[in-house]
Amino acid sequence: MKRKTVVNNLRTRYDPKRATEALAAAGLDVRARAEELSLADFARLLRLL
Repeated sequence: MKRKTVVNNLRTRYDPKRATEALAAAGLDVRARAEELSLADFARLLRLL
């Protein structure tokens, strides 16, 4: 399976610009991969989306 960034995974559901802005607002690297995020990171990100 190819590893993808969180932004690329979110593209199927959200506008890439919105996903990038939410990652930045959550204090996360916009190039982050899913396996690099904690459960708390995901929760913070989803609240911002």
